[in-house]
Amino acid sequence: MAAVISNSTSPVYDAPSKGVTQAQPSPPSVSEVNYLDRSVENITEKTQAHYIFIGKTHMAVAVTVGVLFAAVVITSIVLTAIFAPASIPLASLGAFCIIPTIQNFISHRVTVSQACFANAQQSQDIRNEQDKLPNTRDEFVVALSHKGIELDDIQDENIKRNPLALAPILAHYNYWHDQAIKFQAASKEARAEQSEYAREFPGEDQRTIGSNISKIRLNSIACHEQSLIAKTNAAFYLGILRNPGFSKEVTSIMEFGTTLDIGGDSERSRIILGERALASQFFPSEDYFIKLYHSDSTEETLTRRQVWRLSEAKLSEKLFA
Repeated sequence: MAAVISNSTSPVYDAPSKGVTQAQPSPPSVSEVNYLDRSVENITEKTQAHYIFIGKTHMAVAVTVGVLFAAVVITSIVLTAIFAPASIPLASLGAFCIIPTIQNFISHRVTVSQACFANAQQSQDIRNEQDKLPNTRDEFVVALSHKGIELDDIQDENIKRNPLALAPILAHYNYWHDQAIKFQAASKEARAEQSEYAREFPGEDQRTIGSNISKIRLNSIACHEQSLIAKTNAAFYLGILRNPGFSKEVTSIMEFGTTLDIGGDSERSRIILGERALASQFFPSEDYFIKLYHSDSTEETLTRRQVWRLSEAKLSEKLFA
């Protein structure tokens, strides 16, 4: 998953995912749409097709701009060589100065495209999770019970009479729960890999940016943090199972701190880790994984270690306190 580029063109509504980034809603206002309806919308084939279309559009724009820029540069240099040979250095310098801007534009389009394709796949995966759920009332109630949800816990009388309506939300929960397990397994695997690599190549300077062992270690940390993000999303949907009519903005109850992206830029990851180390020494309250905004107007911060140690149920309670 998830992580995750915000795209205001998408109609999808979702939980506070940061590992597979979720697109933000377009009208109607998100506050008018409860999470039961959002969970249904997230996984429709129409939503998946929308993501694919937007992803292809951004990728096409990136490729087109790259080709046109190359053509313009070549043409301008050729024409300059023919009509004003002495200006070739100036033309080349001008093209060189524009390259970073074009690269950033193309990179952004590619990133958005990749995020859209990832969200399309996520829609498919969650829809597959829903297909696995029981389709009879009694079996579904048992499945909810296994998650610690009893019918009396649900804050909607209509849903109590028809608990099968919660299937899309339960599918979201199962997806994020499984993602948390997968990312944590990947983190452990990377940790074991770096131990083996350190034994095999003891002379490698781990402080060198871009070194193999540095990349492996950063990947282990990133996978661990993506696991915590997925766990938080699972805890969020666990709370939504109890209150499917919840419709507040996620930002009104919580926000994530900085996290490392899997396969992200090594230099940026090192800067983030350095800022955290500095905060832990001088401003501990700034080194948080998530900040919670409670209904009594108080705030609470949770560290990565605290989120790791909390059960999904306890974390869910804190999210909706």
